[in-house]
Amino acid sequence: MRRWLGVFFALVSLALCVACVWVTLRSYRVKDKWEYVSANDWSWYTISKQGRVDLLYTAHAPHDDYGWTYIRGAPAATGGTDYGARFLGFGTGVAPAGGRFVNVPYWFLILLTALWPLYVARAELRRWRRFGSGLCGVCGYDLRATADRCPECGTSIASPRLESV
Repeated sequence: MRRWLGVFFALVSLALCVACVWVTLRSYRVKDKWEYVSANDWSWYTISKQGRVDLLYTAHAPHDDYGWTYIRGAPAATGGTDYGARFLGFGTGVAPAGGRFVNVPYWFLILLTALWPLYVARAELRRWRRFGSGLCGVCGYDLRATADRCPECGTSIASPRLESV
């Protein structure tokens, strides 16, 4: 059960990785902006552009309409997050209008979502390699002299489906 749960989360993470790659490529063509304005006059902006996502919080942003707004090809006025110093795509600072922002590069999100699927794939390959060469898939004990169970950990060797990685 634990192994299948890990594989499930690896597939979900892989889907997120593919989505991050798609959004990264899109961010070079189209600038997207999601805006949330609260009834208490604070706002949150998520701006996707030029291979990064900018998260901007403004404490005092009086608006007439509240809630979520999506703007495709947002105007250049939302470029206040371009002025901060960045290192490897990461950055933080204060926007000219007074809000605080953080820049997160998409390459970091892609790497973050690709690590778990790579780890699970490596563990599965190791497990199948061990089983094919006559070793226990769990502990690596030599099983050539045993018939049904691993004498080291007690795992059944009748099939390659094991309880844990």
